[in-house]
Amino acid sequence: MNQRVLIIGATSAIATAVARRYASASARIYLVARRPGVLAAATADLRVRGAAEVGTAVLDANDTTSHAGVVDAAWSKWGGFDRVLVAHGVLPDQGECERAVEMALASFDTNARSVLALLLLLAARLGLDMKEVAEEGLGLSPLEEAAKFIDSCHFDVDAAVPGSGL
Repeated sequence: MNQRVLIIGATSAIATAVARRYASASARIYLVARRPGVLAAATADLRVRGAAEVGTAVLDANDTTSHAGVVDAAWSKWGGFDRVLVAHGVLPDQGECERAVEMALASFDTNARSVLALLLLLAARLGLDMKEVAEEGLGLSPLEEAAKFIDSCHFDVDAAVPGSGL
């Protein structure tokens, strides 16, 4: 059976590289992003690269009231997901954030608050007991989990994202 992959922040460079990798393995990929035009281009790209099926939704991650609706629609498409990647965020100007609290808080909302809201929603959907996860962990540290995932992908991130230094 084809893997079912949900990617939120699907048009980021890392998400694009990961989606292409799954597409080459004929996965069913559900893309969530805020820019419809870029999302449409990503969808076409993944179909050409071999994705079995591509679903999409538009989401402004800072609109936490819309998270549940988007996740519900995605979940109902294929009855759940085998893999989930949350890859949205912004790279603000550090100096500007230090000078303007509004900029710092806006960046925090995108890079932390919205991610936390999505992760809690997704954890519930995946049936994770957050108390158990907090007390016992998942067996590996987050860095070990990330390294294990990257090793399993066997792709050159620097080739996919030139200049990344990764």
